Amino acid sequence: MPPIETLYLIHHSHTDIGFTHDQPIVWELHGRFIDQALNDIEARAGDADPDSRFRWTVETTGVLEEWLRRASSADVDRLLAAERAGLLAVTGMFANLTPLYDLTQLVESVQAVGRLRRDYGLTITAAMNCDVNGENWPLVEVLLDAGITRFAMAVNPGYGGAPEPRPNLFHWQGPSGRTLLTYNGWHYAHGMDFG
Repeated sequence: MPPIETLYLIHHSHTDIGFTHDQPIVWELHGRFIDQALNDIEARAGDADPDSRFRWTVETTGVLEEWLRRASSADVDRLLAAERAGLLAVTGMFANLTPLYDLTQLVESVQAVGRLRRDYGLTITAAMNCDVNGENWPLVEVLLDAGITRFAMAVNPGYGGAPEPRPNLFHWQGPSGRTLLTYNGWHYAHGMDFG
């Protein structure tokens, strides 16, 4: 195997409603994370190498919609400028959802994507659903219908576990035959295995 020359990181904070904290505390903490990310994006704006500039991923629409309800218009403008510059991305899942959602609940969970595109002009083309026991097969159709073209997951290894051998990047075929480009990534705790 050739030596690794480039390492890409996705900066985000994991949304874990109910496990780490209840919703009001999660909303407050993630609001602070978004504020700090915007400060870091602006602080690194002058970096000579555009590839080294700080970038942030807002993992879920739930925390973003709550932040938007409280944010000043100036902060909303900062967020939109960062997104247009490619320095901030928003992914399309409301939260990291259990695979026990039925089809109606899955459809409802992605409604924020349309609102955020319509009301703020955000470009949301990817979704993440991490640290859960697995994914529902109809999720492929729901995400594609919402205009999501890429999906990243990291199945919880303690309570679910990825299929073996692990398909890292694949076209996940939904019930209709349509496919969604999917990355079956490592659970975030796996980083500890690398030191």
